[in-house]
Amino acid sequence: FDEIGLTAWSSCHRGKDTVDGFVNFGDLGQSKELGNHGLVFMASGLLSHWMQPLGYFISRNSTPAAVLKDLLSQCLSKMRSAGFIVKGVMCDMGAANQKLRKDLGVTPDHPYIECSGEKVFVFFYPPHLLKCIRNNLHAHDFDVGGEQVSWRYIKEVFKLDSDIRCVSLRSAPKLTAVHDNLGALKKMKVKTSAQVMSQSLSAAIMTY
Repeated sequence: FDEIGLTAWSSCHRGKDTVDGFVNFGDLGQSKELGNHGLVFMASGLLSHWMQPLGYFISRNSTPAAVLKDLLSQCLSKMRSAGFIVKGVMCDMGAANQKLRKDLGVTPDHPYIECSGEKVFVFFYPPHLLKCIRNNLHAHDFDVGGEQVSWRYIKEVFKLDSDIRCVSLRSAPKLTAVHDNLGALKKMKVKTSAQVMSQSLSAAIMTY
C-alpha cells in the first residue's frame, strides 16, 4: 500500500447526492475535513505482471497507524475470501507505516504476521530503502564492523575520475556532480541512488 499527497479537491455526484474529497475511510468512518492525501491498496502477482487496485481512501495528512492496521486487516481478509494466497505486504518507510510495523509485532527476527494460520511477510519497498541509505550516507558517516563508510570517498572518486579526459577510460563514468548536489527532488530519484550504491562504484573506490 502507498500514500500520496494530493492537492485538496472535491467532486460532486449529483445522482448519489454525495460530494467526494473529504476524509473517508469507508467502514471506519468519514468526516467533513477536506482530504489532501490518497491511500491506495494494490494487489500484485508474485509470478506474473498482474496488478489490481483493492481500494483507495482519502485522509488529511498521513493515515494513523491504527486505521492502517484495520484497513490492512480488511484487505487481507477480503483477498483470502476471494481465494488468493497472500505472501507479503509492502509499503514505504513513512512514520505511520513504521509504527504500524511495530504495532503488528514485526521485527528482523519475526518479519511476518499471521493471517488465518498463514505467514504474511512485511517488507519495506526496496527503492525507498535504497534512497534512505544513500540520503543518510550523504549526511552522516557509517560505522560497519569498525570500518568507516563515508561520502567523502565517493566525492574523491568523482574528482579523480573527472580528471580523466577519455570517458571510456573512467572507472565511474555515470557519476556526475548531480549525485552530490542533492536537492529535494534529487533525493527522491531512485536512479541516482542505485548508481551511487552500485557494485561498479564500489569497484571504482577500490581501484583508486
